[in-house]
This record gives sequence, structure tokens and C-alpha cells, in this order.
Amino acid sequence: MNNYRKVIIKIGSALVNDNSSHKENSIKNICAQISKGHSDGIKFAVVSSGQLVKELAI
Repeated sequence: MNNYRKVIIKIGSALVNDNSSHKENSIKNICAQISKGHSDGIKFAVVSSGQLVKELAI
């Protein structure tokens, strides 16, 4: 990711349909990557499917 200055991350409903421990690990991994990238000056846009918003009540 270090070669990019702007990154769009799309989180789809497959993440919601996964088992709980895998879902939690995936979200932690995504957050860690965004945190590191942000501190390196990378700008992020995170988009999600409507299903994800519905399931997580965002």
C-alpha cells in the first residue's frame, strides 16, 4: 500500500456472513492496515455494502 497516496477500501457483505472469530480478525486486520497507512500519509475512503450497514446497525 505504500506506493499509493489514496486508497478506497470496499467492505462487502461476505465479511458479515463469515463466522464470528474470522469476522473479528478481519476487521482488526483492516483497522490495523488503515491505521498504519494513515500514519504514513495515505488517505482512505471506506465504503460498504448496504447489507453490512444493516447487519452491523451502522
